[in-house]
Amino acid sequence: MFSQGRFQSFLIVLLFLVGAACAMATVNWPAPVTPGYGPLPSVGSNEMKLVDVQGSVWVETPDGHSTFAVNGMILPSGSSISTMPTSSVSVLMGGVNSLRFTQKSEGTVSQNLDGSERKTVIDLRKGTVFCWVKQHEGEKQNFKVTTPQGVAVAHGTVFAVTVITNNFHGYTTVYTKEGTVLLTDNSNGNLLTVSPTQADQVALATIPPPDQENAGLLGTINQGNTTPSTTAF
Repeated sequence: MFSQGRFQSFLIVLLFLVGAACAMATVNWPAPVTPGYGPLPSVGSNEMKLVDVQGSVWVETPDGHSTFAVNGMILPSGSSISTMPTSSVSVLMGGVNSLRFTQKSEGTVSQNLDGSERKTVIDLRKGTVFCWVKQHEGEKQNFKVTTPQGVAVAHGTVFAVTVITNNFHGYTTVYTKEGTVLLTDNSNGNLLTVSPTQADQVALATIPPPDQENAGLLGTINQGNTTPSTTAF
């Protein structure tokens, strides 16, 4: 088994070798909510609720009010979530979608059900968010994750997005377990299709593709950040 650090270093080298193309790996994937958590609360069709709060999670609502997250808390659309080290939280969305922010992550979550169209935007500024995207019968799903480097649009998808930044460089990696994610690179408009070809694999792609010099830097930055951990290649 690879350690998280060794996997991340291997991942960066692999991405450098394949350039903008998608790579494939076999990874452990978390559940939307920790097994054994207990009964989940009901969620309205245009409502979001926090569950499975672990550690210290900070929430700032659109009106500027800040508080620590608690289980069952209703999350107003446009709220920001920040997770501390060794902390995480899940978001149940409209009884159809769900998110899981891992440790040391920060992002804003917006959801709006306009007639039969459900629009969801996660503005991920740092860290990792896992996404489970489904669709109610009769609804149109518009689900995307924006980052400083690009936009990931989901199509019936189970996927994760990781943002790694420091003072000089920023990268976004998309991991797709099921379905398809269309990843647009803000720097050049290039569109990548991130979709696994085998049931036991996860497709992944990073923007912008790290050059040889920054591949090592990205591996260093990745240390201590939560990304999917591998069991085999």
